[in-house]
Amino acid sequence: MMIAGGRARRPAFTILEMLLVLTVIVMATGLVIASVDSLRTAYRLPRAADDLRGMLAGLRARAMDEAAVFEFSFAPDSSQYKIRKVGETADASHGAPDELDLDASSRKEFDDADVFGSHDLPAGISLLRGRGDASRAAPAAEGDARSGEQMTLRFLPDGTCSGLAFILKDAAGGGEIHFHIRSLTGAVKMKRKTADGREVTP
Repeated sequence: MMIAGGRARRPAFTILEMLLVLTVIVMATGLVIASVDSLRTAYRLPRAADDLRGMLAGLRARAMDEAAVFEFSFAPDSSQYKIRKVGETADASHGAPDELDLDASSRKEFDDADVFGSHDLPAGISLLRGRGDASRAAPAAEGDARSGEQMTLRFLPDGTCSGLAFILKDAAGGGEIHFHIRSLTGAVKMKRKTADGREVTP
C-alpha cells in the first residue's frame, strides 16, 4: 500500500498481537519451570540415597584399609547424621548440599579428611528408625559422651559391621527409601517405596 509521498506502508504488530505473544511466552516459561522443579523433587531422594550408600560402602572399605572402627550415627526423625572415627573426636559441621550443584566432584567423599563431623541432608529429607532386628538403637561407644537415643552403625576392621536398618524419607511426598546394612558383609540393600506405599526399583 502506498501512502502520501510515494513510500510503501510498513506492516506492524498491533498492541493486542504483542500482548498475545507475550502471554504465550510467559505461560510456556511457567510450564518449563514447573516441570524442572518437579524433576528436581523427584530425583532429590534417589540422589541423596545414592550418595549415602556410596558413603557407607566407602567407610567400610576405609575401616578395613586403616584397621580402625568408623561410625555412622543419627538421631531418629532428624535430617542430620554424623561420621566419626572411634577414638577420635570431630566437631566439624557441614551444611546441606546445594541442590543446584550437580557436580559430583564437589561432594564429600569417604576418603576426604573433612568427612568426619555432622552432615545435613537436603531440605525436606529425614532419617527414620528402620524396621527389623537391625533397627534397634545401638549403645554409645565407650568414652562417647553423647546423650539421647542414637541409631548407630559401626564398620569394623574385619569387614563386618554392627548392622542397621533405617529409612530415608522425603517429606515433600517423594516417598521413602529403606536401607538395610547386613552385619556379616556390610552390604547395603535399598528398597524404595512411593508415597502411597508401592514398592519401586530404587
